Amino acid sequence: MSVAFLLGTIGTKAGGMETYETHFLRALAQVDEKREYHVICLGRQVKESLGIDRPNFHFTELPGGMRPVNFGFLVPGFLLLSRDELLHPTYIPPAFSPVPYVYTVHSSVTWAHPEFYPRSIRWRLNYLQEKGMREARVVLCVSEHVRDFVRDRFRIPEERLAVVYHGVSPSFRVRSAEEVRPLLESRFGLSCQYLLFVGKLTANKNILRLLQAFERFRQESHSPVRLVLAGRRLWSSGELDRALDQAVAERGVIELGHVPHENLPPLYNGALGVVFPSLWEGFGLPVVEAFASGIPVLTSNNSSLPEVAGEYAIMINPLSVEEIADGINQLVRNNELRRRLIQGGLERVREFTWERTARESIAAYGRALGR
Repeated sequence: MSVAFLLGTIGTKAGGMETYETHFLRALAQVDEKREYHVICLGRQVKESLGIDRPNFHFTELPGGMRPVNFGFLVPGFLLLSRDELLHPTYIPPAFSPVPYVYTVHSSVTWAHPEFYPRSIRWRLNYLQEKGMREARVVLCVSEHVRDFVRDRFRIPEERLAVVYHGVSPSFRVRSAEEVRPLLESRFGLSCQYLLFVGKLTANKNILRLLQAFERFRQESHSPVRLVLAGRRLWSSGELDRALDQAVAERGVIELGHVPHENLPPLYNGALGVVFPSLWEGFGLPVVEAFASGIPVLTSNNSSLPEVAGEYAIMINPLSVEEIADGINQLVRNNELRRRLIQGGLERVREFTWERTARESIAAYGRALGR
C-alpha cells in the first residue's frame, strides 16, 4: 500500500491542525517502515519542519502561495502520475482526486457556530470540508462528538466514519515550576505566578468572557496571579481588541502572541493551571497537553471537551462569566481539588498518544482499500 498525504497547515501557525499534521506524520514514520508514503507539501519549509528522514517517506514540494493552482491542478496531476493507491488530505481535499481517499474532519464549529468566522472563509471551508466528507471512503473524526455531528448533520453512514483521537507529544511531561523558571524568565520574561490559556485569540475561544472572569477573580480575591495568553489574534473584533489591550495595559494579563509548539512545554509546567473555556472544540489539545504536564485544567462542558477531559477537569458553562470566575478561584485556591485533578489527568492522558493515532489511521487506510 502506498499512501499520499496532502498537507495544508504546517508553517501557517494554524494551532491544533498544524500540531496534528506534524506529530501524526512523525509518529507514522516511527511505527511503519514498510509502506510507502508520499508527502505532498506546500513549500520546502514543510519537509524541514517535519524532520522525517526515512527511506519509505518521499516528498513532493509544491510552490508556496499558489493554493488554488496546487489544489486545483498540480495535486490531481501528481496523483495521476504517481503509483499511490490512496490519498489522505489532512485539512482540505483537492478539487479532484484520481485515487480514493481518507479525510480528516477536525471540528464542527464552522457549521455549529458560523458567526465565529468571516463569511468568505466559512463558505470556502464548509464547501471543501463537505466535499471531503462526501467523497472520502473513510472519514476520520478527531472525537466522538465530531463523529456524531458528521453522521447526523450530513447523513454520512456510520460504517464510513472512524474516531481517531489526537495524541500528546512526549515533550509535554511533568517538571516542577522551579525547574523551568530560568527558561520562562529568559524566553518569555515570566517571573510571576500565572494561569495559562493556549490557543488562537478568536471568538470561539471565548476570550472576552475569560478576560471578564479573570478580572472578576482578581477583584474578589486580590490575588497576584496573572493570566498568560499564548496565541495570536485572528479575526478579532474591535471589542475584543480593546478588551485585550486594556487587560494587558492594566498588567493583569500577559499576551505572548503565537508560541511555536516546541516552546510550549515549559509554559505549561510553570502554570498554576490551564484555563480553556472554549465555546466549541473538535478535540481540545490544550486539555491533554496540560494533563501530560501535570497541570490542573478548567474547561467547558460543551462539544468534545467533556469527552476528552473525562472527570479530571473543572467543568464550567462557558457562557457564564460567574462560573468561569468561580472555577478560576477553585483552580488557584483549592489544593485538594488541584491534587485530585492532576493525578486524574496524568492517568487520563495515557489514552492519547500520537502512536495510537498513527496505528488507527493505518487501519482506516486498510478499510478504505478493502483490506
